[in-house]
Amino acid sequence: MAAVALAALGLGGCIKYKQVVTVNPDGSGTWQLTVGFGPQFYAVAGSDADPFADFASVEKLKEEESHGFVAFTEPIIEEVDGYQTMTITGYFENINDLEIMQDEDDENGDADNAGDNPQPPTTFAFDDGTLTVQQPILSVMARRVAEEDFDRDNEHMRQMMAPMVAGTEISEALVVPGPIDEAGYLQADGNTAAFVVDADMLLDPDAATLDQLAGVETLTVTFDPQGWADGAEDAWQAELAAAKQAWAAWKQRGDAAAQGTATQAPAGQ
Repeated sequence: MAAVALAALGLGGCIKYKQVVTVNPDGSGTWQLTVGFGPQFYAVAGSDADPFADFASVEKLKEEESHGFVAFTEPIIEEVDGYQTMTITGYFENINDLEIMQDEDDENGDADNAGDNPQPPTTFAFDDGTLTVQQPILSVMARRVAEEDFDRDNEHMRQMMAPMVAGTEISEALVVPGPIDEAGYLQADGNTAAFVVDADMLLDPDAATLDQLAGVETLTVTFDPQGWADGAEDAWQAELAAAKQAWAAWKQRGDAAAQGTATQAPAGQ
């Protein structure tokens, strides 16, 4: 799923990308993605481009059930500060089973848009007081940017690229059940660790931040584990049950729509 938004960097950037993974004391939680595309993206990709299509596709999202997700919310699409944005939330019951795919799967489950450099999925290992992330999203992004044919030492090139990536923000956040002690390249604040890559970092001739991020394959967050707050576990179980029910209804509508389309298809097709 992350591949959809990260691929936009190769189409001129001008995107907002925010991924937040929230983990509960029992290892369950949510993955929330907000993606926004600015005017420059549509100028390059075309005014009829639909970068959110996969997120509105029940069939595409159903594939993610084999990667640890148990439910998805229907995407919310709106305009915010000149950007067309989409927000979707995925639910998981065990973060240790979660995989966030960086390359889309084909019908055989193999990455079909990876070219010569397929990216392994982002995975998680959650234990008492430690959350370890393999292939964190900002590291994947930094490696993809490094593959672009862009000479940062060339002042003319930087000036030409500046309006194309203006406003770009790519952020990653982890929310854990307890105050954070260490968070690698992420900046810790209470039980949240986050980092934002912006346009200045993308254009930096030294590329120091991107080089640092690109070299990180494992990110470890350590924290003082806390239990559930009063009433929080019951509230979470109610939210999770409602999300599963809504997801089942959405899948049912999607199956009915697909069945109807197949029924109406002309003979011979």
